[in-house]
Amino acid sequence: MPWALAGALLLLAPFLAHNGIPAYIHDWSWPPDQAGLRAMTARALSAWVPDGLGAPNAFPSILPQFYFEWLLSWVLPSKAVLDLVLFLTFAAGIGGAAFAARTLLGIDNRWAVFCGFFYLAGPITISKFVAGHTSYLEGYAALPFFLALALRQNIGNRRLWIILSALALAFTIVQLQIFGLALIVLIFAVIFRKRTLKEAATIVLIALPLLLPALLGPLFLSQPSHGAIAMQRAVLSWQLQQSVPPIEATEGRGYFVHYYELLTQFWLQHVLLLFPLCALFALIELRREMRVAGLLVALALLAWLTATGLRGPLHELWSVLFARIPAFSVYRELYDVMALYWLVVVLLAARFWMTQRAVGWLFAIFGLWATLPAWFAAPNLVGWAPTPATIGVLTTAAQRLPPGRVLWWPAQQPLGPPDRTVGGADPLAYTPLGRTRPIFEYQPYGSFAAAVTLAQQGNWQSAEPIFSQLGIVAIADRRTLATFASGRPELARSVPEDAATTLLADRDGVRLFALANAQPIVALQQSAAFTELPHAFVHSVAESAPAPGRLIAAYPYYWATPAIGFCGQASVLGYSNDLAAAQRPWYFVATFNSIAGCRWLPRAAVARFPKDRLLVAGGWFERPLATAAPIEAAPSGSVVITHTKSDEIEGDVHSDRGGVLVLRNDFDRRWKLIDGDRTTASRLVEGFANGWTLPPGNRHFVLWFSPAGYLRAALAAGFLWMILLVGELIRMLNAHNRAAAQ
Repeated sequence: MPWALAGALLLLAPFLAHNGIPAYIHDWSWPPDQAGLRAMTARALSAWVPDGLGAPNAFPSILPQFYFEWLLSWVLPSKAVLDLVLFLTFAAGIGGAAFAARTLLGIDNRWAVFCGFFYLAGPITISKFVAGHTSYLEGYAALPFFLALALRQNIGNRRLWIILSALALAFTIVQLQIFGLALIVLIFAVIFRKRTLKEAATIVLIALPLLLPALLGPLFLSQPSHGAIAMQRAVLSWQLQQSVPPIEATEGRGYFVHYYELLTQFWLQHVLLLFPLCALFALIELRREMRVAGLLVALALLAWLTATGLRGPLHELWSVLFARIPAFSVYRELYDVMALYWLVVVLLAARFWMTQRAVGWLFAIFGLWATLPAWFAAPNLVGWAPTPATIGVLTTAAQRLPPGRVLWWPAQQPLGPPDRTVGGADPLAYTPLGRTRPIFEYQPYGSFAAAVTLAQQGNWQSAEPIFSQLGIVAIADRRTLATFASGRPELARSVPEDAATTLLADRDGVRLFALANAQPIVALQQSAAFTELPHAFVHSVAESAPAPGRLIAAYPYYWATPAIGFCGQASVLGYSNDLAAAQRPWYFVATFNSIAGCRWLPRAAVARFPKDRLLVAGGWFERPLATAAPIEAAPSGSVVITHTKSDEIEGDVHSDRGGVLVLRNDFDRRWKLIDGDRTTASRLVEGFANGWTLPPGNRHFVLWFSPAGYLRAALAAGFLWMILLVGELIRMLNAHNRAAAQ
């Protein structure tokens, strides 16, 4: 264990020495202060995610690290929590791979530590580290523990082994792709007769209560209630980008942003071939242990074939799966499977080094030469978030604002300094200011996407009313940042001087404006524009560029035209002749470059567009519904919020006339109004929000996202089961110690 801690310290030393929070890399959005960190960790435990306009949480988690981070956020600065989480994760990963080396291949402690070190020092880990994917790193740390437990040869206390295996399997759910790899390991263990089907089923069943809360999100919570979501469709160009060329995959490289390659010299990259070469030599030595060797090779081969994806031998199969089966679009990054490949390679390489002694030391030195320079250069790739002192000044100024949302402009993701080749997620994504919550979307959609696009095009006059309608009370304008949504850096336009805003603070290049006429997130108003989102088109293959004959998912184009946002979350792109050929009498469409909302047109009108005119289409009906024009919301009474959580809002309404209670969260019919003994589902209002009609009078109400109850019950059951399992482990260990003492 001390050597694992030393290895983690060596890899992380350049990062730990820096005082700033990393930002603008690719996806790292660790918040710069405790308030943002608490918001981020609380987000992982809720059924409804308050980011942006809100959405069902696809990945809620019961895993202990979220509670660990949440508790630490009350006593330690955000950077200290990040440092500690990374240090413990890396130490666990090194220790886990060393444990697998000893357990599966009988490698002695010294070479086992080398194995663990090179597993965590490999290209896939540094790519995810630079990208800021902390949950992937935690998954990589858990994977070797489960591999060792699932495939181990000699099992003394079978009950203890099953419980430990179940806990290791449960922890891999921290990242869904790593959990999938763990299941593949278990399936292969059964196929190669290392485990019985009964043992594998027992492990899964014991882990299931711990897994269930995290599985509820992808299976149930994220199911949309207003049509198919285009963003869940596979984009073949993205999958091709994520696929690794065969030679790079053999070396463990290939992340599409090429972080490892950016951090080291070209000729050093191919030194990584020594690892699979040594693994091949080890297979010759393991001919008497062909069952374990064959199993490891089969796992590595499967991982290699998957990581190469659309660029490898199985490209035709992967193309069909991604193009025709929507569920495959959830598995978006084929490179993640490289973790299993690299783990097997370093396990076998360490076995060869141990038996060869002097040659082994030589190859280990070459391995250090190929990996360490990239880790020492890693901080050169990152930018740094605003300091906590700057956030403190802005928070003080924001105390004068009413409750609402703050927009960290630019909001068009990814973003970063214009002198960088890639941008990333906003480090302020979870950072509130006073009573304001942040509005954030990595890929904005709907009316928010329309407003962001208009603002980025310089049309603040059209964007401001939409921002106000969404409950945005403040804009934090960070100058010198660029957006990368179009694939190239474009300087973000600053808030113009003639905008309807009031300057509240200016610190370190960040200006905080109060937005005029902002609507409350929860309000009672006289009337609302009641609309229905049209049913979505059935999407065909989603591509990087539209082609005649195809209707495609619209989400890669949100940065190109506000029309996609105006036409609804389920909008698609298509050509006029293709839409007209669908033989529907009515269409909800806008031209691609329009800054106006969609309008209902009969099929004949669509057919009269020039051939191959690119249109944005929201959906179709047998006849159009009445769609009210946006109106200025007039207050109909007062609303006092007494308690709020991400998935529950409680308050009191006072009104002599009644009206529409509006919750300016993204519409989901599972939001319920509990008003006395009556429970009412939400209705879509203002084109995006949730609404309920209330009669006159004074009343107490609760707005509640109904799946929250199921998630909380699963969380309670999972924690109770965890306590029982840990208690049983302690009992068995005490019994073992007593037996040893006798």
